[in-house]
Amino acid sequence: MSAARWIHCEEAVSRYGYLGKHPVSGQPIQSPYVAMSQNYMKQTNRLWDEVFAVVRENRSTEYKGASPQDDLMEHLLRSRQ
Repeated sequence: MSAARWIHCEEAVSRYGYLGKHPVSGQPIQSPYVAMSQNYMKQTNRLWDEVFAVVRENRSTEYKGASPQDDLMEHLLRSRQ
């Protein structure tokens, strides 16, 4: 969810730009999408770090595949058939 919201904020920054207009003074201010995007990026990275930490702590053997590009999840799902 955090990654999807980060992408949405980045699309808004691309569409509307980095600056906005202050509602009271009319002066240029940083777009609120920029700050939201940074917060969602931090949250996403923190959550992925937690997931990777759990996987790292619970692995039973070292992976020694032919290529780091092997799609392990697809292999696991197909092997259940």
